[in-house]
Amino acid sequence: MEIPNILDTSALLAWPPQKWLGCFCVFGQIVEMERHSPERAMLLENQGPDFIIPDPVSVSIVEENAALTGDLPRLSPVDVELLALTQQLNGTLHTDDYRMQNVARKMQLSWKAVSVKASKAAWSWILLCSGCRAVSKVESSDSENIPECGICGSPQKLKRSK
Repeated sequence: MEIPNILDTSALLAWPPQKWLGCFCVFGQIVEMERHSPERAMLLENQGPDFIIPDPVSVSIVEENAALTGDLPRLSPVDVELLALTQQLNGTLHTDDYRMQNVARKMQLSWKAVSVKASKAAWSWILLCSGCRAVSKVESSDSENIPECGICGSPQKLKRSK
């Protein structure tokens, strides 16, 4: 049996439509495609891949793993659903999104870059205060709402740890 291919919007934009056949996407990508390329959005709806709603258990597993890597705040609902679909179908995710690659790597999901160089290693994230520049560790509880700095009260930003 062939391994299912799950396509991120980067694959839908880069690949010729005939390559979409037999692949899988989520319904939220139609809106993304309409925003990026209305012409390709029409093709997507009429002759594109199969659309599947991922199961809630897979979505929860992705959210937990993305919170652990610190990527959850910057993943869209479509990104989470694509990762969940990849996990659910035991497929290969085709994406240029480094955050999605990072979560896929953490979950040991199969993935391939579409048109950019693939990330070479897992990323970790830190919280950096915009005021006093204090650095703190990202906790999984920080994934939804990034807290203000505990030292000076300034907003913090997620930054990739070096």
